[in-house]
Order: sequence, then C-alpha cells, then structure tokens
Amino acid sequence: MMGLTNKSPRSGFTIVELLIVIVVIAILAAITLVSYNGIQKRANDAKRISDINSLTKGMLIWTVDTGKLPTETGGGHISNGQGWVYASIGSNYSDNIETVLINAGYLSDGVRDPKNPTGTGSYMFYRCSAASHRTSYSFFARLESPDKVSNDFERWQNMGCSYPSDAYGMNYAKLFVVN
Repeated sequence: MMGLTNKSPRSGFTIVELLIVIVVIAILAAITLVSYNGIQKRANDAKRISDINSLTKGMLIWTVDTGKLPTETGGGHISNGQGWVYASIGSNYSDNIETVLINAGYLSDGVRDPKNPTGTGSYMFYRCSAASHRTSYSFFARLESPDKVSNDFERWQNMGCSYPSDAYGMNYAKLFVVN
C-alpha cells in the first residue's frame, strides 16, 4: 500500500485565522463606538435646543397673558432674571424661572441638560444690557457641537449685550424681543 497515510481530518481554526477574526471585530467595534459618540452628542444637543425653544415659548406666552416677564414677578436670580433657569431656591432666588413657568402651566415638564439633569448649570436667561436693546432677552445653553447649529449667540454679542461668562461655556442662544 503505497502512499496511504492515516491523516485525521483537520478541525478547528488556526491561530492566524483567529487573529484575523479578532482584528476585524475590533475594527467594527471601534467604528461603532465612534459613530455612537457622534450620535449621542447630536441627540444631547437636539434636546438642549428643544428645551430652549420650550422655555422661550413659555416665556412669551406668559408675557402675553400677564403683560410681564416671570423675572418681573420674582422668578430668577436675585429677581432680575440674570442667571440660571433652574436652581435650588436659596438666598439669591425667590423662585426659579422654570418653576414659575411650570406652575403657571406654560411649561409641561422641567427642562434639564442631558448631562446635568439634577442641578444648576443647565440653562441661563439674560436680559440685554445694551440701552438700545433693553427689551431683548435670550436663553442660553452649552452645546457639544455648536459649529453645526445656527443660533443667535453671535447676534446677541454683536448687539452689545452681555452674555454668560466664558467660565460657563455657553455657546448657544435663542434671542427674543418683548415689546
């Protein structure tokens, strides 16, 4: 019997095949992770913009109904509205803007930054400090990808209005005028 050998059939994978599969899985996982982070940032920014729009609408409806801004009735930092939209009530807050709007039925639910849902630091409200624009107001937020969203932040600055300090990192503004 010539040329007959007793070889068993090959079973399993070689180390090279296993390494190739592991590398392919690692590449796919990296692509998925990068894509997920971008999607998460865009989703967070979309919520922030929606919150600012809800606050603006609530503020404008309140103003039409009452003839005053909530800040003129004691809501906001030191009752002048310059500062955080939501904050724990303390010595500087008679009531916060968010609570005033919720209690009056102009805001259905609390608005909170997706990354900071439990405390001060989510959104800010300012009245324009320039004498020629004293009826201009703005809500502010901090977006993770501000380049891709058009907003009123630059317009607010160009009007000569003061804006939240760079320390707060606000880079998105929704401007509105009350007559």
